[in-house]
Amino acid sequence: MFCPDCGSEYRPGFSRCVDCELDLVDELSPAPEPEEPLTLAAVYATGDRALLARAKSRLDQAGIPYLTQGEGQHDLLDQGRLGPGAGAEPMEIQVDSHRWRQAGALLRSADLEPVEATPEEQGAGKEWEDEEERAAEAVAPAPASPPPAARAEDRLRAWELALVLLVAFSSPLLSSALDWWIGRVGPGTENVLGSVYGIEKQAICLGLLAYVLSRRGRTFRDLGLTFRWADVPAGVLLTVAAFLARSLAWRGMEWTSLLVTGRPIAYVDHREHLAGLGLILLSLLFRVIDPIYEEMIARAFTLTEVEALTGSTGLAIAASVLLQTSYHFYLGTASAVSAGAMFLVYACFYARFRRITPVILAHAIWDVMLIFRVL
Repeated sequence: MFCPDCGSEYRPGFSRCVDCELDLVDELSPAPEPEEPLTLAAVYATGDRALLARAKSRLDQAGIPYLTQGEGQHDLLDQGRLGPGAGAEPMEIQVDSHRWRQAGALLRSADLEPVEATPEEQGAGKEWEDEEERAAEAVAPAPASPPPAARAEDRLRAWELALVLLVAFSSPLLSSALDWWIGRVGPGTENVLGSVYGIEKQAICLGLLAYVLSRRGRTFRDLGLTFRWADVPAGVLLTVAAFLARSLAWRGMEWTSLLVTGRPIAYVDHREHLAGLGLILLSLLFRVIDPIYEEMIARAFTLTEVEALTGSTGLAIAASVLLQTSYHFYLGTASAVSAGAMFLVYACFYARFRRITPVILAHAIWDVMLIFRVL
């Protein structure tokens, strides 16, 4: 017989504990095993606030609690309060070590490379004493307003986005709007000087983009410009999907026109007239560089920056598609809108996979096909 409070053992015949004055029991209940302390492990590290926001958004959507470290140091660095030549360690996202692999797989599927070191290799993390403290720290309320350094960074980011887009697309947009307004539909006749000028301008715009990215410690690779062999079949499939989207959009507008006006949409031949081997080769080179120029700036950079500034992927997709469609109205309203359906396919693919290489391949395949139509 045992006392349920002090645990003293009594011989048979006793029924109460003389010290605790409690009824004895036949067996003591097993002592509860101590809960395993919760440990934290770094799952993602970056110096880019936009990538950090994307990673936090993915974890929020999956319901995985997390802590961030190092943001305050980056605030001081942005304000210039760390001294000349000072730097800041990458900002980290930390999760419960038991959910580290799940969080890493989630980030990897979003094309965000997680920390390679496992929780065991990182060592013991911070222990949380109780459930209330875990909830308070892992799901900390957002501040009422961003700190001044973050607002200043957002303003600079918006200005840089506007600068790149102004240099890259102001001329095509104004020219396209003018052609649409006066009814001059369809491309003009290409010449060698025009092709050389176009290639030069695109190279300058890509150089400007590279500079803006380098100011933040980023490269084209951070926008998804890397090559994998799987990009080739992905680009081909994306070409087919874009063609189907364009065809469906055209058929939809054609049926609507027949229903409303009784007439089909007037088709405009958009084929450009090429003459001479030199012009043909320059046109092919232009059609190889143009997809890189358009997709890196109008797609990858614009979508990434608008998403970082607004926090909305849908708004970022819409901004990218509207921008790219707007400077194609020289082809006519119907052709520009049907091209917008293609751009929507490209934008949705990039927003989902953050891989711009298959999109560039699909765009290049389409452009080269148009060249061979006139040869």
